[in-house]
Amino acid sequence: MKSSRVLCSLSEPFRQHAVFDDMGTLERLLRQCGETKEISLGRQLHAQMIENSYDRNAFFANLVVQMYGKCQALPDAYRMFSVLPNKDVYTWTIHFGVSVGNL
Repeated sequence: MKSSRVLCSLSEPFRQHAVFDDMGTLERLLRQCGETKEISLGRQLHAQMIENSYDRNAFFANLVVQMYGKCQALPDAYRMFSVLPNKDVYTWTIHFGVSVGNL
């Protein structure tokens, strides 16, 4: 999709600044990576989240699990799910969706 191609073409410092200044943009990009199966961009976003401690945010961590699942990167989805400290109904729903969606 257009916004992910634009993001990939940006320099690393600008890309990191642009994504994390607007949490809505990060949410949309993670969802878009899952929908379009852009696993490389999804992994880049996840790495940036780890660097900035956003992976500790349950909402974004759940989006990462969902993104990996939709990209059929099940080991990554399960690894991310396994490190989530507080699994709520939303987290378990995503986990089951990832599992069932990839049977």
